[in-house]
Amino acid sequence: MKDASLEEGRIPPLRRNVDGPCEPPALQAKEHEKQDMPHCFTLITTALINISPPAAFAGEPSRRNKLRDQRLAWEKSAKRSGAAQKKGQILGGFVELSRQPEGPSRVDVDLEKGATYVRRKLYKARYLSEEAIEDFRRSLRRSKYIRPRPLNYFQRNREATSAIQLGLFLVVLIAAVRWFLRLAKRNRWGWAEWYKPGAPQIGSRVRDRSLGGREVSVGNQWEWPSWLWGGEKKFRRQTLGGVRKGAGITETVKHANPLDYEVDLRSEKELRLARLRQEERRAALERRRQVEELPGWWPRESLLPPVKVSDSRKEVGRFEAQQLLQRMVNMRVEGRDPSLEDITVLHETCQLYGVSVTFDAASTQESLYRVAIQHKVGQLMRAAGYDVIDLSIRLPAARFVGLLSGNLGILPRRAVEIVESSVAAKTKASLTQAYALMKQGRIKELRQELAGLALILSTFPLPLDSAKLELVGDGLSARIPSEERETLLQEVCAVIGQKLRSPSETSGTSSLGGVEEMAARALGLTLS
Repeated sequence: MKDASLEEGRIPPLRRNVDGPCEPPALQAKEHEKQDMPHCFTLITTALINISPPAAFAGEPSRRNKLRDQRLAWEKSAKRSGAAQKKGQILGGFVELSRQPEGPSRVDVDLEKGATYVRRKLYKARYLSEEAIEDFRRSLRRSKYIRPRPLNYFQRNREATSAIQLGLFLVVLIAAVRWFLRLAKRNRWGWAEWYKPGAPQIGSRVRDRSLGGREVSVGNQWEWPSWLWGGEKKFRRQTLGGVRKGAGITETVKHANPLDYEVDLRSEKELRLARLRQEERRAALERRRQVEELPGWWPRESLLPPVKVSDSRKEVGRFEAQQLLQRMVNMRVEGRDPSLEDITVLHETCQLYGVSVTFDAASTQESLYRVAIQHKVGQLMRAAGYDVIDLSIRLPAARFVGLLSGNLGILPRRAVEIVESSVAAKTKASLTQAYALMKQGRIKELRQELAGLALILSTFPLPLDSAKLELVGDGLSARIPSEERETLLQEVCAVIGQKLRSPSETSGTSSLGGVEEMAARALGLTLS
């Protein structure tokens, strides 16, 4: 009958002998070795089968240490007392031993080694998987706020990873093949276009200097095999310039000639002339587009190319212009504005040699251009002191401002914006000054101021729908009452009829309705 402890899966405690200390687990007498060996194997097998792995192996290290300590204690007590042991215990089973105090036999040692080996194998087979599960649980506890990576633990996700890797490999392979095919087609790696219906060329096209730079077709060994030269093949001849007759017609030829399949028969000289003509056409279209965008007062000659002079004269003119520019920049650094005479000399030098000056900063470039505009506007204001103002003086002022922008390297559209900004600022300042003179009763000076403003607006007219003119009207509407603004507008119309006239007119009136409309918009009014 089995022990109750074995059925419960527990190892019973060691039993003590009445006559001595604790009995060792692997001691057996020599005369009982043969008859007790089957019984020992039965006990070991029964213990290993009935003991549950968690209960047996969870405490394996401590149980082994305890058995070793008990064996050492038995050996010490046997040496002191010499008493014989009666019984022993091997994993819960009891074996009758002789009374002669002898050490463990070889069979006992082998049995103990075998049991230890079995325990280790079972421990590894049982608890290595449990350690992996425990590691996974610890990783879940550590990554409480980070989603774990289940691809390392589940077979299904490993299969999904393999599928994803396979899909990525196929995508990369398809992309590489497409790239190679495109590159091969671009470099003509085996794409023999002579067999395609309607193909315009064969192989690669090069220019032969011995033929005056004419274009010929040359095929490589792959595209143009040797049998092609001696056989009959249908080709489609085609040229860009239409020099050859029968362009676009399929013919049958016996011997392929590189000159039979060129696309362009023009020489290098003809191509160079064609490129020059194309550049001239492009420049003409650009000038036409700029003319459409620029206002009517802008001089059209500023859009023409500069005069052609020799390179040596250009270098001399560029050096003189840069010297004049440096002197004006130094004057600006000292706090003085360049005079109109200095700017005029710079303009004439650039026009004479067909050069333009360069600036270190765009701010210096535009500030010098604004100074020139202010000088011209002031010159027009001073011309308003005469009794009758000749409108022919407007053309030199507009021409000077337009050509100077090219000498300074400013684009035409940007130059127009700078001129309009300066004119709008001068319009606001002049109307404010006229209102102050009207309040003081100085009628003569008032009319002179308004005449100068009318001359400026007729020379550099502002678009009626421009935002600059609207801002001027909003600013003056907030400062000047409506009745006084209407009075100023009447004075402007009177001055235009009295003092401004064109050279072809003999009467004292001049129709400058555009100036009146601009003045009305600047005052925030509308003409009835």
